[in-house]
Amino acid sequence: MPTRQLDSNEMRDIVRNALDDLGERQKTAVLLHKFEGMSYEEIGEIMGLGVVGVKSLLSRARTRLRESLERFV
Repeated sequence: MPTRQLDSNEMRDIVRNALDDLGERQKTAVLLHKFEGMSYEEIGEIMGLGVVGVKSLLSRARTRLRESLERFV
């Protein structure tokens, strides 16, 4: 199957679906960090976690997102 460029709408939908597949806590941490620009400390305060907990949550979320999206990039 030949590869093709995904248009921005398709890519947005793919990323949105991958985010929706994350657990609620992972999704919240990713959204706060990447889209709201919050620090680990700020996310920890909101979610009731320490910095290490936030880093762990984001690490697991990144791994799952990478696995979900690797076939598209």
